[in-house]
Amino acid sequence: RELLQRIRDIRSSERNLYQQVTDIYATAIDYDPRNDITRQFF
Repeated sequence: RELLQRIRDIRSSERNLYQQVTDIYATAIDYDPRNDITRQFF
């Protein structure tokens, strides 16, 4: 049970980190949602 909770915490943390990275990327001055690199990133 403790291990399952720890796994859930890790997955949640990974999702939060990914969300923060994508938020930062989307606020970049040269962000273009139609760009191929942007599509690959997301």
